[in-house]
Amino acid sequence: MSEETTQEADYWECKSCGVKVDDNSDRKVLPISMGGGGEVANSITFYVCPNCYTVQMPELLFEELHRRMTSRIIT
Repeated sequence: MSEETTQEADYWECKSCGVKVDDNSDRKVLPISMGGGGEVANSITFYVCPNCYTVQMPELLFEELHRRMTSRIIT
């Protein structure tokens, strides 16, 4: 499951500690948007877990960064 709330599930789940946050939870996930407004193509939203305070990036961004870090080609 992605860090973002999806159509399949109505909750956000932390990849570090496993806490699930939904609309009825006392504490909410803190979204941190960088790079413009929410509709801008170049904007990225990171999420802060209300339980363990880890900062988490979207899964696709992590996979792309990991691919570039392990590549021998300089881009």
